[in-house]
Amino acid sequence: MEIENLLSSLDNDQILLNTAKNLEKYVGPKNKITLEILNRLIALPHKPNFLLRIAALILLENVDFKKSVHLLVLIFENCSIQERFRFINEMSKSKFYVQRMCVPYLIRLFWFDTIDFMELFERVEKNEPVYKEVKKSTTPELKEIILSLLNDEVEYIIKKTILVLTENLLNILNRGEIEEIITKITKESFNLQPMIVNLCLLIAKDDFPLDNWKVRINYAKLCHNFLNPRVLTLAEDESEEVRICLSNNLMNIKKNDELVAILSTDKNPFVKSNVIKYLCLTNQNIPNDIINESWEVKLSLLNNCQSLKYIDLVIGTINSLKDSKNWRVRKSVLDFCYKILLENKQLERNEMFIPIKEVFLSFIYDKVSEIRNALKNYILEFEVEDNFIRKVLLNPNFKYRMIIIKYIVKNKIIWGIKELSRDILEIRKELINEVNNYEINEDILNILHEMINCEEKEIKDLIENIINQ
Repeated sequence: MEIENLLSSLDNDQILLNTAKNLEKYVGPKNKITLEILNRLIALPHKPNFLLRIAALILLENVDFKKSVHLLVLIFENCSIQERFRFINEMSKSKFYVQRMCVPYLIRLFWFDTIDFMELFERVEKNEPVYKEVKKSTTPELKEIILSLLNDEVEYIIKKTILVLTENLLNILNRGEIEEIITKITKESFNLQPMIVNLCLLIAKDDFPLDNWKVRINYAKLCHNFLNPRVLTLAEDESEEVRICLSNNLMNIKKNDELVAILSTDKNPFVKSNVIKYLCLTNQNIPNDIINESWEVKLSLLNNCQSLKYIDLVIGTINSLKDSKNWRVRKSVLDFCYKILLENKQLERNEMFIPIKEVFLSFIYDKVSEIRNALKNYILEFEVEDNFIRKVLLNPNFKYRMIIIKYIVKNKIIWGIKELSRDILEIRKELINEVNNYEINEDILNILHEMINCEEKEIKDLIENIINQ
C-alpha cells in the first residue's frame, strides 16, 4: 500500500516535499492512520516549514489536540517571521475553532526562541500561570490577532488565550485595555469570569467582586500571588469547593496562622485533610481533635507524615483503619506501614515500632489478594520471627500459607521449607518455583530429592528441571 511506503520513508529521519503532499490525502478518513502520521512527523529530528500545511490538516481532525499543537510548535521554530505571521493570520481567521485554538501557543514563539511545550500545556490545563516580566515589544499585526482571539465567539478560545499568553499580555496590551477586557467579561460571560482573577493579577488589582463561585474558586487557587489576599473571607465560604481549593494552597500563602486555625475546624474531610498535609509538611503540631472519624482525614496523616513526633497519632490512626471495609484504605495502611518501617529499619525492634509491625504482618490474613500479594514482597525487607511463620503455616487457609513461601525460601529457613514440602499440591508447586529463583544449598537440594518421590508427575518434572540445570 502507498500509505505504508510513505510511512516507511519517514524512518529515514527526513521528509521530502512530495512525500508530505502525498501524505495529506491520508489525513482524515481513518483516525488510526492520521494518528500514525502525526506520531511519525513528531519523531522526525528536523521538521521543515512545508509541514505546516499537513500539520494544520491533522489539527483539524482533532485526533490528539496536544500532540497536534506540539507538532505545529516544533515546525514553527524553523519558520521565518514572515512565514509565522502568514500562518497564524490564516489560522486565527479559520472557521474551525480547533485551528484558532492553536494560535496562542504559536504566538509565544514571537517572544521565545523555543518553548517547553509540555510544561506550558500542563500549566495551562491546570491554570497555574507564571507571572514574570518579559521585556519584548509586540507589533500592531500581532496585537490585532490577539485581540481577535480575546473577542472570539467561542469562550474556550478566549480562556486559552488568556492562560497561554499570561506572560506576554503586558507586552501586548496596556492597563486600560486589560481593564476593558475585564469589564466586558464581567458583563457578558458568567463562565469566563474566573479569568478575571488571572487578568487582575497582571495589573495588581484586587477589588473585583467575588459573587460568582467560579471566580472564588480561581481566586482561592491563585490568591497567593496577590499582595494582601482576602483569604479569611474565602475560609468561611459557603462553597465547599472554594474552601477545599484554598486549603490546598496553604503552602503558598504567607502569614496563614489564622487561616489554618479556621480551616482546621472545617467539617469537610478534604479541607481537614489538606490542613493535616500542610501541618505535616511544615512539621507543626497536630491537635488531637483534628483527626476525626473520616478515613480521608486519617489517610492524609499517614500519607504526609514525615516525622516521628507524630508516632502516637500514627499508631492510633493505623489501628482505626486496619480493619476498614474499604480494601483500598487497608492497602494504604499497609503501604504506610511498609514505608515507615523501611525508613526506620535500624529501629525495627524498637518498642515504638512493634505495634506498627504487628499491623503490617496482620495483612497476611487479608481477604483481598492485592493486599496479600503486596505484603508478600514487602515482607522480604524485614526480619520475621519463627513464631509468626509457624502460625501462618498452621493456618488452614492455603492462600495465607502461599504468601509466606517466598520469604521462607529467600531466607533459607530449612524447617519451613520442609514443612511446605509436605503441603498440598498448589503450595508445593509454588515452593519449587520460588526455590528455582534463588541459590540452592545442600539442605534444600536434599529436600527436593525427598519431594521427587511423590506421585504427582507435575512435581517430579518441576524438580527434575531444577536438578538437571
